[in-house]
Amino acid sequence: MAKTVNHLSDEEIALVKESSLLVGRTLAEVAKRIAPGVTTGELDRMAEEFIRDGAIPGFKGLYGCPSTLLTSVNGKLFMVYLVIHRLKKAILPVWIVEC
Repeated sequence: MAKTVNHLSDEEIALVKESSLLVGRTLAEVAKRIAPGVTTGELDRMAEEFIRDGAIPGFKGLYGCPSTLLTSVNGKLFMVYLVIHRLKKAILPVWIVEC
């Protein structure tokens, strides 16, 4: 099976760069708010508010996904609506964010 390479225009590359920078800023903002007792639902709302200040969350609504963040706490990946997990330690979970 042949592989296809998609070439991006300069405009598309600029959009990818802008989106990537926003993801980085979103993760930095969410990381500031991680603390014992904060729920993943609260972090999801924070991330969505941050992203919506000029952009649209990429995962929210995609194939029925109801959350902005897909989080992994203690190695378990879940969408925020399935389990609202209250953080016991101020650890940095794995975040998957798309804008």
